[in-house]
Amino acid sequence: MIYLIDFIFYGQRIHDIAGASGFGLMAFGAWKNDKIASNLGGLLVVGAIAAKYLLWARIIHNLCYGDSRPRVYGVLLIECA
Repeated sequence: MIYLIDFIFYGQRIHDIAGASGFGLMAFGAWKNDKIASNLGGLLVVGAIAAKYLLWARIIHNLCYGDSRPRVYGVLLIECA
């Protein structure tokens, strides 16, 4: 539910909808006792979480590359060392 709210209200990023559908697919698989649906949902959730944090790592790397000044990105103050 949180991933769906993030997708609707805080910017439509693909990892939010992947996380929401993954959790939904895991719940459906548990309800119907379908191992394939549960595993596919888990794979979507892990992929969504990895995409979210790898995306932030890439943004921070791009902001810091060759520059040591602090920058503000959204609400985060990023100081490059």
